[in-house]
Amino acid sequence: MSLTPSAVSDMYRMSGSADNPSFAPTVQCIHLKKIDKGGEERWKVILSDGTNFLSGMCATQLNHLVHSGTISQHCILQVNDFIVNTMGSGQKIVILLDAEQIGPNPGERIGAPTDITKAGAGGQGAPAPQANAGAQPMYGNVQSSGGGGNPYGRGSPGNGGSNPYGGSNNNNRFGGSQAANSSNPVVRTSPSGQPFTPISGLNMYSNRWVIRAKVTSKGDVRTWSNAKGEGQLFSAELLDSSGTDVRCTFFKEAVDKFYNFLEEGRVYTFSGGRLKVANMQYNTCKSQFEITFDQNSEIHLEQDKGSDIQANYEFVKIAQLENQEPQGYVDILGVVKHVDEPATIVSKKSGKELTKCELTIEDDSGAEIRMTMWGAIATNAPTTFANQPIVAFKRARVSDYGGRTLSGQAFAVNPEIPQMEGLKQWWAVNGNKSPSR
Repeated sequence: MSLTPSAVSDMYRMSGSADNPSFAPTVQCIHLKKIDKGGEERWKVILSDGTNFLSGMCATQLNHLVHSGTISQHCILQVNDFIVNTMGSGQKIVILLDAEQIGPNPGERIGAPTDITKAGAGGQGAPAPQANAGAQPMYGNVQSSGGGGNPYGRGSPGNGGSNPYGGSNNNNRFGGSQAANSSNPVVRTSPSGQPFTPISGLNMYSNRWVIRAKVTSKGDVRTWSNAKGEGQLFSAELLDSSGTDVRCTFFKEAVDKFYNFLEEGRVYTFSGGRLKVANMQYNTCKSQFEITFDQNSEIHLEQDKGSDIQANYEFVKIAQLENQEPQGYVDILGVVKHVDEPATIVSKKSGKELTKCELTIEDDSGAEIRMTMWGAIATNAPTTFANQPIVAFKRARVSDYGGRTLSGQAFAVNPEIPQMEGLKQWWAVNGNKSPSR
């Protein structure tokens, strides 16, 4: 099995798979070691293309591949998704997000790869660590004293801190300092010089982030109860100028602190949240992560209106929805020509009362469709969608109950987008003339 030539050097120059989605290099895992930090299992890995190697980590969602032996010492992997994270020291590591084994394990190292981070113009760097080399630090030399070794190579954790990613041991529970020289990708700064990280740049191994984003939707407050206790929560979706949105959830005390403070359409800065891998069965945002905020998170209202933050739509005409697979998601732009009265139903799953409202939406394909809204949006629908406005619906879910129908929560009334004018002119001439679906 041949390795992809220059795979490591190519990965080293990239920020991740998003730079080139077709790039899926074949590499060898030449080093694999378990790290237990704070009770959370992580696996450090070193990838080689036979010429160079690059250190990194497996994302926790790949732990099962290590347990099953799919990812193992000397195995050959096809890397389907990855990101490259720059540590506070300036050293780069690769984070494996998705990989699969290719062919049999050769049982030995291929070639004599050298460290890409130490390679000069000639491409020759330090030799790769051997499997029996002991607890060799991944990310540089460690000057430890009395507290054990820091495997991330940025000083000793012996001061009582618990930051596994290096940096100073201060009161920042998210690790490192919040100084303006953060290594996170910066797209712009606030008037005070605070650096912002784009939502598209968030990853599981970079905790010192601050994002500037617009609240595009905010759900109702809900209650939950399980073996661990009970409480309340609400979810919201945030969009930033990178064009990426992310789902976030607020629990318990954070609901009391932030629910009324956050308003749809307003711009805020957010920090102090915890990332987890998104469950794409229920999450339709572009980010592969979700954020959990608690009462210690910091959220501040920005005074600007966020004119640089615009939703990216991929509109599908209503007449084409018959070709869409049920349970998929679509963006549509149409005129809300009719709003039913809100109604209350009892959920078969939870036994709780739910409020719903049916909208009839028409677009310039000459067709219309029914859209179901839920919760507070449904309750306020007769007012929100009064006077037949043009509305952009983001990621409405396609269903197949007696024909295609939609359900959704995210929308913008009379959005300032180029497609608005053409639909407005079409409606002025052809309004209410399309057949019912």
